[in-house]
Amino acid sequence: MRKTTVDVIVYWFLYCRVSEEKREDKHDPGESTPGQERHLRDLAESRGGTVLAVIREVKPISASEYTIKERPGYKRLLDVMESETRRIRAEQPNAKFVLAAREDTRISRRPVEREELMELCRRLGVKFNWAGAEYDPENPDHRLTFRITGATAAHTSDMTAYKVKSKVAQRVKDHRPHGKMPSIYRRHCDERTGKNLYWELDPIPAKATKEAIEAILDGRSGIEGHSVMAAWEHYRKKTGHDINRTVFRRMILKPALAGILMHKGEVIGKGNWPALITEDQHERLVAILTAEDRDVRPVRGTAPVYLLSNIPKCGVPDCPGAEIYPGWRYIPGWRENGIERPRVYRCLGCNKLQVIAKPVEMLAEKAIKKLLTHPRILDELNRSDVDDSGSAILEIRRELATLTARMDGFYLQAARGALSDRGLTKLEAELLPEISELKDRLAAMAPPASATGRQLLAHYAGPDAAKLWDKEWPIELKRALVRAGLDITILPAAPGAPRRFNPDRIDIRWRVPA
Repeated sequence: MRKTTVDVIVYWFLYCRVSEEKREDKHDPGESTPGQERHLRDLAESRGGTVLAVIREVKPISASEYTIKERPGYKRLLDVMESETRRIRAEQPNAKFVLAAREDTRISRRPVEREELMELCRRLGVKFNWAGAEYDPENPDHRLTFRITGATAAHTSDMTAYKVKSKVAQRVKDHRPHGKMPSIYRRHCDERTGKNLYWELDPIPAKATKEAIEAILDGRSGIEGHSVMAAWEHYRKKTGHDINRTVFRRMILKPALAGILMHKGEVIGKGNWPALITEDQHERLVAILTAEDRDVRPVRGTAPVYLLSNIPKCGVPDCPGAEIYPGWRYIPGWRENGIERPRVYRCLGCNKLQVIAKPVEMLAEKAIKKLLTHPRILDELNRSDVDDSGSAILEIRRELATLTARMDGFYLQAARGALSDRGLTKLEAELLPEISELKDRLAAMAPPASATGRQLLAHYAGPDAAKLWDKEWPIELKRALVRAGLDITILPAAPGAPRRFNPDRIDIRWRVPA
């Protein structure tokens, strides 16, 4: 009599993790989490198995005992193994299970954690597969191998931590910088070895940040005042990250800006890098920004994101919110009955008017750009009886626009092959220092935090204002210029008018006579 054979299905759990972002490098794709997943899927397919679950850590994270971050993917792996093995075994008693990773250190480097995993797999009947080799947690020799490799991995982590601590201790002893470098500095490295020797101030962001700190210390500006905007913009350009009052406050409170060397929360002494501010200024800044009775709320609520929030006026006669709500609130887009509705500005005073946001912003931008570049307006803004430096600012802006346009033309010629690399380098050496000097002179003439709207317009108006608006100016500055230069009123629609945007409802007038 022939025996009936039952096909045994092998189910695989795959776990992928990297310790550092650099492992995701394109030159080593096999070590990235997608690369690990591809390798493990091929392995499961070659063994005739079925992939039951793929668990990947979303962000690079260490598995050693020195990390304080939790691994959500690893926790989910344990839960999935527990639930899925019970569910499938209830239907297929002969089913087998395998937990696979590129190597056993991808799972964990902590001895205690590895022991707990081994006991769980013994209880659930799950085998291991590291680097293509299979291990049975019921086998004493395999358990010994798992413990030995775990001890080796833990020792490797210990040696790495020891070396890092020794290097940090030596840097502290030599009063050299360590830790994260503030964005107003730049590293000076050995040209031969690439070793970080010291920090030096990055002139432009350092100057803007120092002016912002002095404005706060003198009481001329808050943490979101006009004097801080330039520092914020330099931070955005250098780091590529956005910034808000919390990030900027944390940055300027760092003792490193005063040249103070810290280690494990204790002051060691003076560092070997140039200080941006004095120790006395640092102590005063800490006292101002950490006082318990300080009003930590922003001057105008949360940081502005949209161009016209609370700027236009409501055109409804006797709108009750004229004094309480001096403007319009931005309302993001939403879905209604399956239809995507556009983002709008809505009057919070009467709740009777709302207008689609994008075309209103386009009209406002067109009006303010025309105002800032109109020749007669430039003459009006820069009269000597308004601001003695107005004509000088305008002259600098015109010269800067001319040099920038010339440089752009040379770059275009080089791209077309009409200008050699040597010629372009010579022109850059001649023109770029002049452009940089003009920008520094213009930044030094920036209006103070207490500047009037007319002074603000006089400083930023010029033939290149439209280009700077599109490419460089932050939203805070744009809103300040719109407030200073435009009167915007949203008018109610005529009775029976079609429900579509009508530009005639947007009344925009210049505050400066042409």
